[in-house]
Amino acid sequence: MADVKKREVDRVVKWVIIPLFIITLVLIVLIREWATGGIVAFVLLGFSFVIYTNPKYQKNLIGIPDNALKGSLWGFGIFGFFFVMMKVIPALSIAVPTVPQALMEFSFQSLSLGVPITLSVLIIIFPFAETAWKASMLSLLITQYGLSLFKSILITAILFGSILHLLAYGVVISSAESLSVAFQQINSVSGILFTAVLFGAIASYILWKTKSFLPVALSHSGINFVIVSATLAIISFGT
Repeated sequence: MADVKKREVDRVVKWVIIPLFIITLVLIVLIREWATGGIVAFVLLGFSFVIYTNPKYQKNLIGIPDNALKGSLWGFGIFGFFFVMMKVIPALSIAVPTVPQALMEFSFQSLSLGVPITLSVLIIIFPFAETAWKASMLSLLITQYGLSLFKSILITAILFGSILHLLAYGVVISSAESLSVAFQQINSVSGILFTAVLFGAIASYILWKTKSFLPVALSHSGINFVIVSATLAIISFGT
C-alpha cells in the first residue's frame, strides 16, 4: 500500500511539478511581463516540491492514481457548479483584472505569441501549480501541526482565495497612491476573491475525498478557461 501511495505521489512530482517549474523559470527569464506572476507560480511549485519529496508528508498527500479518471465526476461537478455561479451571479463573473493588459503586452521575441502564452499560464500553469500547493498545504497542516481536516481546509481556502489571488491578480498594495486606492483595488476583485475562497474550500475537500490530483486541477483549468475566454471576447468586442 505504501509503495502504491509513493508511486501516485511521485507522478505529481514527475509529470506536474518539475515540468511546470522548469517552464515557469524559462518564462520568467525570457518574458519581462511574466516576472510577477511567474514568481508567484515559482514559489507555489517550489513549496510543493519540498513537501511532495519529503517522505514525512507523503502519507497525507494527493497523487495521481493508476486510474487517472478516478474522481472525474467530482471534477465535472466542481466545474459545473462554478460555471453556473458565474452565469447566475454577475459579481462572481468578474474577469481576472490583469488579463487584458497581459494579453496586449506579452510577446516572445519577434513572434506574436501573447495569447497562447497567456492561455498556457492561466489555464495550465496556475491551476496545476495551485492544486499541488493546496494538496501540499493540507498535508503540512494535518501532518506537521495535527490540525483537523476542517481547520486545514479553512486555512488553505483563505490563503488560496485571498493572499494568493491578490498576488496573482497583481493587486500590489505598495504601488497604490493612497490607502483608499489600495482598498478600491481590492474591492474591484472582491467578487472573484470570494469565489476563489469558496472554490479553495470545495476543491480542498474534494482533493481529500477523491485522493486524486486530476479532478481538481482539470476543473480549475476549465473555470479559468471560461474566465479567460470571456475576457478575450470583451477585448475583441471592445476593439
